[in-house]
Amino acid sequence: MSGRLDTKTALITGGNSGIGRAIAERFVAEGANVTITGRNQSTIDEVASSLGDRGQGFRSDVSDMASHAEVVDKAVAKFGKLDVFVANAGIAEMIPFLETTEADYDRVMDINLKGLFFGVQAAVRHMNDGGSIVLTGSVVSVKGFPAFSAYSATKGAVRTLARVLASELAERKIRVNVISPGPIATHIFGRQGIERDFIEENFTQMVPLKRLGEPDELANLALFLASDEASYITGADFHADGGVAQV
Repeated sequence: MSGRLDTKTALITGGNSGIGRAIAERFVAEGANVTITGRNQSTIDEVASSLGDRGQGFRSDVSDMASHAEVVDKAVAKFGKLDVFVANAGIAEMIPFLETTEADYDRVMDINLKGLFFGVQAAVRHMNDGGSIVLTGSVVSVKGFPAFSAYSATKGAVRTLARVLASELAERKIRVNVISPGPIATHIFGRQGIERDFIEENFTQMVPLKRLGEPDELANLALFLASDEASYITGADFHADGGVAQV
């Protein structure tokens, strides 16, 4: 039985956990060859092993600009080409605006925006015409949640960047779209010391569906955008947010 991504190759940053891992697993299940990156070697090895012969993983910090071309080269060296790039790596830090330091600001910007920008640039240099780029945005690009000023600024910029890239890359038939999650049940907040109980108590009350989203639900959307089923969609922002920004 053929899959929706048969013959395609994909590179997923932050593919060793959460949404990125769910996307990697779904892509492989649908026939793609997948390269993942992350910062934790043990989880990279675990996920890459679970993906089997059609997966590989490398340690890479997206805030290290020199690493982008190297990772793309490794992906192409293994699988011969690049059709899909998912810029998923990112951090979320809950810091009140007046307490945000320059170091805090630079850390979030370097990973969520600068790293994404130059990661896409490196991927496009090797991507086949007709490829697909999926950027992980956030509901915060259109909602103003307290204590997420720097994080929200990066995600608003990601949304704007997608429009420009969709325009510039259209002549090569490369599609660029954004997935904007609402509160999702991953470890991204936990790594910043924000417990899931806090997220559920303070965020699910504003979600019309009254629950956190699951990584697999984001993977379903990424699969669609990476596949030929989305061949006439570019420059769009898809909110998988339980209705937070819609209702």
